[in-house]
Amino acid sequence: MTAAGFCGLIANFVMLVRHLFELSPTFLCAGNLMQMSMKRSVIGILAAIMLAAGGYVGFQQYRALQVLQSLRPTVQLASAYLDEFYALERDHGSISLAQYCEKADAALNDLDSKLAELKSRSGHEHAELYSIVAMHVETSRQSIREFSAFARLRLDHESAKKAADNSVSKLQISRNYSELKYARTNADSAIKELKEARMKSEKSMALVYASAAQVKSQRHVLKDRFGIEAVVSQDGLDYVLNKFTSDPGKNSA
Repeated sequence: MTAAGFCGLIANFVMLVRHLFELSPTFLCAGNLMQMSMKRSVIGILAAIMLAAGGYVGFQQYRALQVLQSLRPTVQLASAYLDEFYALERDHGSISLAQYCEKADAALNDLDSKLAELKSRSGHEHAELYSIVAMHVETSRQSIREFSAFARLRLDHESAKKAADNSVSKLQISRNYSELKYARTNADSAIKELKEARMKSEKSMALVYASAAQVKSQRHVLKDRFGIEAVVSQDGLDYVLNKFTSDPGKNSA
């Protein structure tokens, strides 16, 4: 039973006793010792119930605080992974794609196990807290997946751009019709691949932005429950939102 439900039962009992007194005014008279004894008994029972209610509510608050403290490391872990990838995005090129993907895979495996553990507690008395943390972990997983996918597509786009630039350079220095025709075919193919790579990269950028926006929408709830030290860095989050938005200045507010 929840604290609210328990307090509701107490309130109903108090109302019942009050109604009993109202129905029997002589019940309050001091002239009859039996009535006085009954009055004291009822008051004693009410006092005992109120003390029990206070103890119950206090215990429930203590249990909620325990659950909160037990979940804080998971919130901090997911936030730390996000902060790491925000920093890598700011320092693009600081590690190789292979190293980047290795970090992403390790983070995803770790968060997968945390999410499975959280979902197993869906029937817990403090299920709402577990649900909030599970949502944060799920959003963090999705963000890291989008970062990893974008890193691969970004490399594909950079390679396609180099190939297109190279084919155009060869086209410009062609010396005869045969060389010109061959270079033109290669250039057309390279430019087509570059356009396709750019389209995929832009779609991936939109997904990165959407996942970061979801992180932002959850941040204030997590900060209120677990403290600012447990949530993602505001600077890192704003950097990613501004970098991946299709509307510069959209996140300046």
